[in-house]
Amino acid sequence: MYFPAPQKILSAKEINTLRNGITLRDSVHTQLGKFTIALKPTDMGNEYEVKTCKCYPGLISHHSPDRRVRFLPNTEYKIPSPAILDAHWRVCEIFNASAMGETIERRLREWEGLRGSKCAIIREDGTTDLASLLDIALWGQVST
Repeated sequence: MYFPAPQKILSAKEINTLRNGITLRDSVHTQLGKFTIALKPTDMGNEYEVKTCKCYPGLISHHSPDRRVRFLPNTEYKIPSPAILDAHWRVCEIFNASAMGETIERRLREWEGLRGSKCAIIREDGTTDLASLLDIALWGQVST
């Protein structure tokens, strides 16, 4: 178990609930999901440093001037979980240091392209490149 704290706080079924919600501009939210931006915990409670990776789109630059974000307690909603934000930042660092984020992004694009095309149909004449289809669908887990 790599991140035990978030697993105790949030299950996979709850990932898209208000409990795990954070309001962001759509373009920033998309990049958060792609692990090109993260909030790194600081020594100040509920304060985070905005971290971006090299593949973060330069046109999205509407962050705090000092690249810090602070969550203030609210009586109606809980602030984001520090453990979940910390885990997200660490995964972001790993993905970007290893280039795994780019690999995952490329594979997801290939998969989406495959799902929306007619090349995913297995042809009766036997000309379908099954090895490529399986490589994309299973991310290279099946050796050819």
